[in-house]
Amino acid sequence: RYYKGWIGSVLNGTWQWSKGDRLVQLDETGTEQPQQPAEMPTDCGKRKINKMPLIVNGVRSVAGEWPWHAAIFAVSKRSRDYVCGGTLVSQRYILTAASCVADWHHRKRPYVVQLGQHQLWESSLTGRDALVLDIETSDDSTMALLRLEVDVQYDDYIQPICLPTAPPNATSEPNDGELRIGSAGLIAGYGQTDPDGNPSAYLQAALMPIVDSGLCVIYRIFDKHEAHKMFCAGHGNGTNACRGDQGGGFYEESQQGVFTLTGVIGKINLYRKRCDPYGYVGLANVMHYLEWIMDRLRSALTFDTPVAPPGNPKGHSKGCRRKHHHHHVTGRPHKRKGGSGESGSTENSNESRERSITSSVKNVMKAKVDLVKDIHGVAGSTIKKIFG
Repeated sequence: RYYKGWIGSVLNGTWQWSKGDRLVQLDETGTEQPQQPAEMPTDCGKRKINKMPLIVNGVRSVAGEWPWHAAIFAVSKRSRDYVCGGTLVSQRYILTAASCVADWHHRKRPYVVQLGQHQLWESSLTGRDALVLDIETSDDSTMALLRLEVDVQYDDYIQPICLPTAPPNATSEPNDGELRIGSAGLIAGYGQTDPDGNPSAYLQAALMPIVDSGLCVIYRIFDKHEAHKMFCAGHGNGTNACRGDQGGGFYEESQQGVFTLTGVIGKINLYRKRCDPYGYVGLANVMHYLEWIMDRLRSALTFDTPVAPPGNPKGHSKGCRRKHHHHHVTGRPHKRKGGSGESGSTENSNESRERSITSSVKNVMKAKVDLVKDIHGVAGSTIKKIFG
């Protein structure tokens, strides 16, 4: 502001350089004139090109910005297919939507979780992959907990998110979504940025307000009888989630800068089988499933035996500014998706396969030797008959 008049005078040409390289304002007679405020453009500070991706009007995230977000892949010998998003809630567990894991099988269709990255396909030094060892779903098949094969080590790029805390002396279960209408949260994911396109190559994030659940009922995102365990979010103006964002979290930030996972993206607004950027998104209410989640984490810590061999204890980080139970153990089955202890049978099958291959090679070599001997014997007898 102090130099506003000077800048304007330079722009309109009334300022000239003197011989001493000093900038002064001169009139037509060469005398100095008092400074006059310049006429500035009114249409300034606005972008002329705006992209509208899905997560619509989301912004590209940087590495470590959402350190609890996980990308879930289905892997095979020749492919690695992106499935859904998820959220890291402890060193061993990922929380996601049950619809994301319907096709999982520990041998035929194994899953891998990618953490610590903001790019979907490009590997980085900050990323970490972990195999999904087992999956448990809630009784109503809405939520799913993915148990990882190894404990995740926390760093600047991988951190757990806080879970909400139940109010003390809660005697009933209110619709938490209705109580928080108007408050805003963030969603992040690799979902489609074009309704007909592929998953986003970069992690996108968008701020979305919580709205009345009746809007999601009207848009047929979820039914009225599901409103007690779901809540609705969105602008309805071009910002929305799309395919591939399912399973990702809805993060709410406190005044202290602590993020809490209050929702999981469960149901996408579709119009004629395409994502509707002007619609809303249905989120599973984490508070409704908090007892089940904590029960699974506690039972994993209390009753089961460790999966990894004993060794040096893993380091614990500060987490999300509140105490977390970092679990080094497995969970009891609760609508378990499949078995997990295949390491012994796999080793035995590998050994038997090696023995069979070795035996086959020996048999072939022996057959070759016998064939050479037979040919040598026939040739010798023929020569004797001719020259004998």
